[in-house]
Amino acid sequence: MAAERRVDRASSVVRTTTAEKNNAIVNELNRTREERSPDLEAEQAERAAEWRREQKRKKQEEAQREKEERRRREEEKKLRTYEGLVDNEEQKTYNDEHGASEDQSAAVAYEDDFM
Repeated sequence: MAAERRVDRASSVVRTTTAEKNNAIVNELNRTREERSPDLEAEQAERAAEWRREQKRKKQEEAQREKEERRRREEEKKLRTYEGLVDNEEQKTYNDEHGASEDQSAAVAYEDDFM
């Protein structure tokens, strides 16, 4: 509803014209009108829960990055200390080859056989 106002300078008469109302448009607007009363407390709780989920996700991602970084640093540290070059399981000693045991029973048996 636009109103146009004109002032005639020659006389002190004010003329106003009003645009006509288009009922088809007004009826369509009234038909599609959606009136609702929002539950502000529930919406605020939902936004807070979403924010907490986002913060938790960020914290988990950060923890995963830190874990990966720690693992990478440990690997680099092992490479610098030559720890991975020698594999103790593959090494054989004289005692392993000749049947000696930790309680020296093989050595006693060998000495008994010698005499």
